[in-house]
Amino acid sequence: MKRLIGSIAVTAAIGALGFATPALALTKGTGIIGSMGITQETCLQALTNAVGNGENCMYNGGPAAGGNDPFGDPTGPYEHIAYYDSLATPAAFQTTDVGLARTLYVPTFDDGKIQQKITGTVSINDNDNGFGADDLISFSLTLTSPQGGAIVRSYGSSVVDKYDSMTQVLSATAASSVTANGSGGFDYVIGSAGFPTLLTFSQAGNCLGAAFGSVECGHSFPTTENFWNGTTTAGLGSLESNFGAKTVGTVTNLACIDSKSATGAESHDCRDSQVSLAPYLGVNGACAVSGGCVVGGERGAAEDVGWDQLLLKVSTNSVGNVIAIEGFNVEDYRVFGTTRCGDNTTGTGSYSATCNSWTSGYFTAAAVPAPATLWLLGSALGALGIRRFRNRS
Repeated sequence: MKRLIGSIAVTAAIGALGFATPALALTKGTGIIGSMGITQETCLQALTNAVGNGENCMYNGGPAAGGNDPFGDPTGPYEHIAYYDSLATPAAFQTTDVGLARTLYVPTFDDGKIQQKITGTVSINDNDNGFGADDLISFSLTLTSPQGGAIVRSYGSSVVDKYDSMTQVLSATAASSVTANGSGGFDYVIGSAGFPTLLTFSQAGNCLGAAFGSVECGHSFPTTENFWNGTTTAGLGSLESNFGAKTVGTVTNLACIDSKSATGAESHDCRDSQVSLAPYLGVNGACAVSGGCVVGGERGAAEDVGWDQLLLKVSTNSVGNVIAIEGFNVEDYRVFGTTRCGDNTTGTGSYSATCNSWTSGYFTAAAVPAPATLWLLGSALGALGIRRFRNRS
C-alpha cells in the first residue's frame, strides 16, 4: 500500500510541476471477413501499343482520357487470371498430352471459379493524437479457398500455380487521404491518385454489367472495342501514376505446371514467367519434373508474392472500429524484358519506372459480425446458473 501511495504522490508532484504525461497511442484492430473476385484483369500496355493497333488498355483510359492520345482508343484491361479450388475443379491443375504438345486447362464461363475467402485483422493507429488525418493503417490478411482445397491460379494457357493459402501483410502506412463518413468515422484511402471507381463490363453476353474482378468472358488483346462502362480518374499501378502501398506476401505449398508447344518445345514458364509465383519462390534452375515444379532452386524473373501497388479504402465508425474495406491488389511487372520491376525498391511512389504492365483484382471485406446468438445463449445459461445457486442457498 505504501508503494501505491508513493506512486500516486510522485504522479501528483509531476503534475504540479507542469509536466504532462504523454498520450498513449491507440490502435483499434478489427477482425474482418470477405472475398476476392473470381478473376484478375491485366493491362500489357507495351504489348498492346506495339502489336495491338496502338490501343490503350489502361484502367483509367490513360492519356486518352485527358485528350492526349498517343496510344489510340481506350479499351480497358483484358487477359485475366482465373481462380479455382483444386478439389472442386481438379482439371484446373492438370496437364494433357496432345501429340508432342502439353496443354493446360482452358477457363470457360461459369466453370466453377472461386471467390477466395479473406480473413484477418485490419488496424487503425491514431498516431498519438486521436483518430483523424494522420492515422496509420495496417493489416494481416489470409486468402484461402472457400471449398477446402488449394487455390489454383490459372494464367491463360501457359502457366498455372497452386498453393494452400496466401497471406498479405501491410505495415503501418499513412493514408493518402482521409474524409469523414456517414458512420461517424472516416474513410481512409491509400492511393496517390485516389481510389478507383469500380468499372463494369460493357459487352453484350454473360458478363454484361458484371464488375471488375468478376468478369469471366475470355476477352483478350483488344483492337478497337471498349470493354468497360464508366470512367475513373484513378488508374491502377505505377503505369497509370497511382502509387499505393507495398505488402509482404507469402504462399504455402506452392506448385506449378506449364505448357509445351506442338513441336515439343518446353515453355519453361514455371521457371521464368513474370506472372507466375513460382520463379520468385525458387523453381528456377531446379525444374526436374517435365511440365511442372515445386519450390527449390534459384529465383527467376518474377516479382515477389507481395502486392506491389495496394489501393485500399478503409471505413471506420465513430469509435474507430473498421466496418468495411475494399481494395485492388495490383501487381506491376514488365513485358519485353526480364527485369523485375515490382519489388526492387521500397516506399510509396518509388517503384521502378521499368514497369510497363500490371494485373489486378478487386476485393471487399467487412467486420466479423458480433456473435449475438452465442452471447444470448451465454447470458441465458449464466442466468440459469445464478438461479440454481440461489435455490441451493
